[in-house]
Amino acid sequence: MADPEQYKSVSLDLDTYNLLKTVAEAECRSIGLQIRWMIKNGMVNPTSPNVSPSALIPAHQPIPSIKAVQRRKGNKKLFTSGATCEILLKLFSTNATLTASDFVDTDIEDPSHALYNLYKRGDVQRLGEGKPYRYHIAVQGVAKAREVLRRREREDAA
Repeated sequence: MADPEQYKSVSLDLDTYNLLKTVAEAECRSIGLQIRWMIKNGMVNPTSPNVSPSALIPAHQPIPSIKAVQRRKGNKKLFTSGATCEILLKLFSTNATLTASDFVDTDIEDPSHALYNLYKRGDVQRLGEGKPYRYHIAVQGVAKAREVLRRREREDAA
């Protein structure tokens, strides 16, 4: 039996458990490791105002600082269409780790180029160094995808 000082039990509803099990199997992880991976990679966002980001980081790790990024002037337009936008939205909607070959069935001419652009902008994270490159949406990408969806809803309403 697992040491109660090192491990704790968690209860999930059946639908959530089945979804977590499917994702864990697709990622070749156990359910416990999948939960751990999701939390460490920022995929689980605390909804409670009482939970601060520093509460998610163990005490022995320093809190990462946010560096100011110098942006080019006139680069504030957010595109709500195009290959890069569609890939970002697919990563957001599936919340899965994807490769360029996962976009073969779409009309996107060069999905690897679009994924690389998203990676350079910080919207996705590249996992591992081996090819094929695997990408997962980053916190910045989640915010941009939500903004794209919000703007599309506003355009549809108008």
